[in-house]
Amino acid sequence: MAEILVQENALHIDDADMAAILESLSENGLSAETVKQSTWLKAAWWVLVLVWVGGDFSHMAFDKTLEDLAKKLRQHYKDRDKAPPARIDFVDESDNPIASLEIEEDDPPS
Repeated sequence: MAEILVQENALHIDDADMAAILESLSENGLSAETVKQSTWLKAAWWVLVLVWVGGDFSHMAFDKTLEDLAKKLRQHYKDRDKAPPARIDFVDESDNPIASLEIEEDDPPS
């Protein structure tokens, strides 16, 4: 059984993007699968929503997972000339926030 459900977002996540997300989570030792989008946010940017269904977790390891995923997604979307998510939100099965991480832009060239 998956520990994380990755909410689909047809406007911003295609098959290659989803494969990159699932691979990054797997590299961090987490099993994940896709699920229909159920969290809708009204904003000028988009947010990747992950749902934690794996029970207890270590908060520090969780923060590292978010940081790793953000770094890989920023590069993946940059390589594909697409806008990455502005933020990654982790929620529980009741949509209660667990953690959130802003995905920062690369530093502009000097």
